Amino acid sequence: MPLRGDRLRQLRLSRGFTQEALAEKLSLGIRQIHRYERGLSDPSGNIVAKIAKELDVTTDYLLGLSDLPNNNQPSEQALTAQEQLLLTAYRRKEVALLVQIINAALDQAPDGLPGAKGDGPSTSRRRRRRSQSDPPQPQR
Repeated sequence: MPLRGDRLRQLRLSRGFTQEALAEKLSLGIRQIHRYERGLSDPSGNIVAKIAKELDVTTDYLLGLSDLPNNNQPSEQALTAQEQLLLTAYRRKEVALLVQIINAALDQAPDGLPGAKGDGPSTSRRRRRRSQSDPPQPQR
């Protein structure tokens, strides 16, 4: 299966590499990247794997087997600090921390979302109010 030279070129440029710099990083001859991009030469599987790792994409993407550069999985560097904390808590099965993070996010949610500020009192406040305002129930 031939390497998609157009994808290699686009990725190389988006990562700020010259052909020579990428070739050096991969321990290849100085003109080899040019040959791959132009379809004049096909890299071995080992080289495709090295290119994919260096450019942070899948080999399937480089070979045209997938249109998703990273299998549609965001890298953890792309996550916000809150998202990373949530993911870490989930992986560690720290339920109390998960609830705390979600409640904090709901407190900051825009109006109109369930549990958002301005969407009425929270469930716990509603329960408290109901229990304070309801007449005492007769005992049997």
